[in-house]
Amino acid sequence: MTTESERLAEANACHDDDVPRGAELLRSIEPQALAAGEASAYAFLINHVLGEKLGCWDEALKRQQLILEQPAPTPVLWRQFGAAAYAAGDAAALRQAASAYANANQVDVARAQDVLQLSGVMYLVPTSVAAEAAARTLAAITPMTEVAWQPISALDGAVAACLNNLASGLQDRPLPDLRHAALRTAIVRCAELAHLFWQRAGTWVNLERALYLRAMVGNALGDAHAARRFALEALAVR
Repeated sequence: MTTESERLAEANACHDDDVPRGAELLRSIEPQALAAGEASAYAFLINHVLGEKLGCWDEALKRQQLILEQPAPTPVLWRQFGAAAYAAGDAAALRQAASAYANANQVDVARAQDVLQLSGVMYLVPTSVAAEAAARTLAAITPMTEVAWQPISALDGAVAACLNNLASGLQDRPLPDLRHAALRTAIVRCAELAHLFWQRAGTWVNLERALYLRAMVGNALGDAHAARRFALEALAVR
C-alpha cells in the first residue's frame, strides 16, 4: 500500500512533466500523516502545483490550513499559508498568517506582510503577462528597498530566496517579454536585491549563485559588459 511519503515523493518527481498526475497525488495526501520534515515540501508543492500551475488558489489555501493543524507549525508553513492567502485574495487569512509569521520570527507585522506578499507574487508572476508580471514584481520588491528593511532581519533568507526565484523566472521569459521596459527594470532590480539579501543572509555559495544570476540577467537583457563583470565576480568568490 502506498504511503503518504511515497505519494509526496512521486508528486515531487512528476509534477512538472505531468501536472494533473502531480495534483491528483497531492490531493490524495493526508497532511497529518506526513512526517514533520515533509510538511514544508508538501506546502510548497500545494502552492506550486494547485495554485501556480492550475490557478486553484482557494483549494490551495484550504490545503494550507489543513497543514497548519500539525503540532507547532514552523515559520515556513505560515509563509506558504500566507502566500496562498495573498494569491487567493483572502484578507482575513492573510492577516492571520502575517501575525503568526511575525510572531514566529520575532519581527513586526509590517515586515511579515512584505514577505508574504513577495511570496505570493512569486507564485503569481509565472502565469502573468509581461506588463502584469512587471507591475506585480515591482510592487512586491519596493518595500525591500525602504528604510524599514535596512537592519538585518530574521526574514532576510526568505526574502533572498523569493527574490532569486522571481529574477530567475523573469529572465527566462520569451524574448518579446524581455523587450518590455518595465519588465526589464523588474528583472534587474530583483537580481540586485537578491544579491544584497544573500550578502546579508547567505553563505558563499548563495553569494556566488546570486552573482551568477546577475550575469545571466545581463545576458538575457543584452548587457554583455554586466554579464562578464558579474561572472568574473562569481568566479572570484570563495
